[in-house]
Amino acid sequence: MELFLLWFVFGAVVVWGVIKLSFQRDDPTAQHELVLREQRVRYEKQVYALQHRINDLEQRLDESRHETKKALTRRNEDGEPEEAPGDRRFRELKKRFALMFHPDHIRRDDPEKAMRSEVFKEFWAEIERIEKEG
Repeated sequence: MELFLLWFVFGAVVVWGVIKLSFQRDDPTAQHELVLREQRVRYEKQVYALQHRINDLEQRLDESRHETKKALTRRNEDGEPEEAPGDRRFRELKKRFALMFHPDHIRRDDPEKAMRSEVFKEFWAEIERIEKEG
């Protein structure tokens, strides 16, 4: 009798579980909740990946800022801030132009002295304007 009762209870529990599952499968609300849970898990994974990407980009930005700051504060042997190659070339061009066309560097008996002086005056103002613009 006890064995029969035990089998009966076990069978009832199994039947009740099957009935419950079949109703849950047919229940649109339960299906909708399942879909929503799956979407939530997927979105949480995407948010997690994006947070890691943001952290990586912030770290790269900090490194770039640090490298830029180091480059700007780098000094040459004289203790002066190091110039960009373009700045050095511009300064060298300015120096050579002054040596070639400045009135103090032209011989007095040179027939082109007046013309070279005018070229110097005209272009020196432009060179200074360009230098100020940076």
